[in-house]
Amino acid sequence: MRIPTSHAATRMPPLEVSGGVLDSLQELLMTQRILFVLTSHDRKGPAGAADAAPSGFYLSEVTHPHRVLADAGHAVDFVSAKGGKTHVDGLSLDDPINAAFWNDATLRSATENTMAPTQVDPDAYAAIFYAGGHATMWEFPDNAELAAIAAFIYERGGVVAAVCHGRPGW
Repeated sequence: MRIPTSHAATRMPPLEVSGGVLDSLQELLMTQRILFVLTSHDRKGPAGAADAAPSGFYLSEVTHPHRVLADAGHAVDFVSAKGGKTHVDGLSLDDPINAAFWNDATLRSATENTMAPTQVDPDAYAAIFYAGGHATMWEFPDNAELAAIAAFIYERGGVVAAVCHGRPGW
């Protein structure tokens, strides 16, 4: 079996694996968990700004990476700064990946019932991924708890990644 190396960060040549090593490697890959960070913030502006436009995490910036990682056998968990309910932006169900995710009751519930940072065991994760969305700009930059989780994962040799407006989280 040839293990694909399609990620830009990968610098090693493809790995050829066979026999019992393959079984061990597949078991390891299937047990790796990825932590997705979503915003709890619900607007483009400070929390008290009644005139700010609604916002949240951008749906396709969660659904597309989730699909790739889940298809590769990774388990994905969700966390947000406050835990619990998150808010979605960019809700386009014309995109089949968005529609499949949004119409899956388990996945949708996972984004609506996220863990709080205090509930996360960073040692359980191989990577942390910050999803974008405009609202992240008012929540991610100053969130010490989420930054500490990312730092722990990184310092242990894990991956820290973000897309678009998710970048201010680390």
